[in-house]
Amino acid sequence: MTNKINILFIGGAGFIGSSLVRRFNDNNKYGVFVIEPALANVSRLDGLDVSIIRESLANVENVENIIADYKIQTVVHLVSTLIPSSGYDDFNREFQNMIFPSIRLMEYCAKNNVKFVYFSSGGTIYGNRNEMKPFKETDAQKPISYYGWSKQMMENAILFKNRTEGLKYLIVRPSNPYGHGQNLHGRQGLVAVAIGKLLDGKPVEVWGDGSSIRDYIYIDDLTTIIYQLIDKDVYNQAVNVGSGRGYSVNDILAFLKIISNVDYKIIYENARPMDVSNMVLDTTRMHNYVDIELTPMLEGMKRFYQVIVCLWACLAMTGCYNADESRQNILKVYNWADYIGEGVLEDFQQYYKEQTGEDIRIVYQTFDINEIMLTKIEKGHEDFDVVCPSEYIIERMLHKGLLLPIDTVFAHSPNYMKGISPYIRRQIDKLGTTENPASRYAVCYMWGTAGLLYNTQYVTAQDMETWGCLWDKRFAGRILMKDAYRDAYGTAMLYAYRKQLADGTISVPELMNDYSPAAMDTVEKYLKLLKPNVAGWEADFGKEMMTKGKAWINMTWSGDAQWAIEEAEQVGVHLAYSIPKEGSNIWYDGWVIPKYAKNVKAASYFINFLCRPDIALRNMEENGYVSAVAAPEIMEACIDTTLTETVDASYFFGPEGRNVKLRNTQYPDLSIVNRCSMIRDFGDKTVNVLEIWSRIKGDNLNSGIVILILVVVAGLSIWQIRRRVLAYKRRRKQHRKHRRR
Repeated sequence: MTNKINILFIGGAGFIGSSLVRRFNDNNKYGVFVIEPALANVSRLDGLDVSIIRESLANVENVENIIADYKIQTVVHLVSTLIPSSGYDDFNREFQNMIFPSIRLMEYCAKNNVKFVYFSSGGTIYGNRNEMKPFKETDAQKPISYYGWSKQMMENAILFKNRTEGLKYLIVRPSNPYGHGQNLHGRQGLVAVAIGKLLDGKPVEVWGDGSSIRDYIYIDDLTTIIYQLIDKDVYNQAVNVGSGRGYSVNDILAFLKIISNVDYKIIYENARPMDVSNMVLDTTRMHNYVDIELTPMLEGMKRFYQVIVCLWACLAMTGCYNADESRQNILKVYNWADYIGEGVLEDFQQYYKEQTGEDIRIVYQTFDINEIMLTKIEKGHEDFDVVCPSEYIIERMLHKGLLLPIDTVFAHSPNYMKGISPYIRRQIDKLGTTENPASRYAVCYMWGTAGLLYNTQYVTAQDMETWGCLWDKRFAGRILMKDAYRDAYGTAMLYAYRKQLADGTISVPELMNDYSPAAMDTVEKYLKLLKPNVAGWEADFGKEMMTKGKAWINMTWSGDAQWAIEEAEQVGVHLAYSIPKEGSNIWYDGWVIPKYAKNVKAASYFINFLCRPDIALRNMEENGYVSAVAAPEIMEACIDTTLTETVDASYFFGPEGRNVKLRNTQYPDLSIVNRCSMIRDFGDKTVNVLEIWSRIKGDNLNSGIVILILVVVAGLSIWQIRRRVLAYKRRRKQHRKHRRR
């Protein structure tokens, strides 16, 4: 070990970083170290002989100690929180948490003769110019995005530290990298995003007319070049790293059609001011230092596409496993699509190994309709070990005796399930009996509310105080309703009996769980009166319609509302979310172990792992809804100091949650929660309610056809389910997910 050259990658678990780490790991002369924050996903580094240290660059003193302790000779700086479309607020956070600590780190490296390698951006740092001419390293830097500006600031700091303190540096300016390991559902990377859209069966969105030109480089070529530059000890230079060739956006999309043989749809949107029009790098300096034959664009895209298609084919077959493989080493998970954080499954495998000493392989399948999931288990005796149904299906499964108790005793791990909010546990227990509480069989995962998303330009907060706004003719043709028969039923009942609610002669739980013939007649009457005002019954397009200002009011779920609010802010549209004074429903999704499960032990460990606070936060970030875990670190992570108003979330977090700055879409105030309730299972009245819903929407289905549809849907094959899931997959990370309840 003492003879090795120790190299530290700050942000080495990302797309570029992981490929570069893997390249250095292949050479035994290097000792490879990676710094990533505590909650960062490091699954891309699985199987590599590298040291992963959980630390944030913001804690720069700790980073300096790491460099000293491990005798690091080269630091490779890859971390950034920005993308080209980032705004000023994002830049401000970047400056405080990344740029300023990085400048201090440069000072340390200069004093201790540690080489500083910085990943800049060839695609944004030069900006625009009228002539079509490759950018040289000596050309002026005129970035037009906050992302490019941050790179320029870092480069200037490096040059200053070199002049004044003798910092030994290497600046690399990569063009647009693409290839295996890149996120198909991210917000940047044309090739990857286009492939993701194609596989999801969605149109590819293009900013502008597609004529803008970019320089692209295959990820294996990029890492080979960087490796050679570092290995040859090139220093005190800025080096463009690219292909030296330009391709328009339309060229790339045409290549993909040729490779995939799929004539997918392209949607052209207005160009964004932060995007450069033409960018090709002059790579003369690069070729003076490295020896490489670059991968042709079409060949690189073909390799990338084939790898992805192969992986997706494997995913489509994840319901199969080797009959010779012990079932005790397999965990079969059945979950909503896009409802778990990136890398969480891989991290569970490591956790399980640490806890039990046993390997576990995960067979992961998804569903998009509760009833499909239930029928597969009830009728097909499917041996899923752990499943994530909604509250009313949990209640149905309990009554049918389809659930097993969840173990709460683990080898070395705490019982993280104790961190579930007592409020949530009390709600879940309503699904069972006093003698047999439901919390023995179900652990809540995510929860939320149903309410009104509205455009403040056209609708006032006062208008939204009552569900009556949906029946108001002023908003006719500007209203969207979630295509959800349960939510519509509850809404109609609450508005129909608003006077009785106001004088206290009836309660919200009583109303929303009244399935008597008189109640159903009332619901149908009110929904028929509502129908002329409704522009559409939406499963997922409501968010898009609201952000574009094409609809003014949307009866929707809180997670969808939060997604839309955040997206709308980016385009200057102000949306807000309200729960009317009559009340609303609060829904819950929870993890259960079906009676036909074959690996109850691993299922219990899995549920416990998902309740760990750091894992709960990752899952919240992924799907946009709110975890049932009430740990202090979750409250701390969700506090938004930019908010002007506080909420009383003491019902959820305890006394510490009183008067805290949390988004009311995610954590409604206690006063709101007190006028909400859970909608229970319709039971044998489900068919009757579905008939009402069909008549309202104009389907005119009789009971026989409704039942037939349910049977046919329930009998869909895994392949058909997979296609449905892919058709509805959403953007990941910053883009919030939908749920079909």
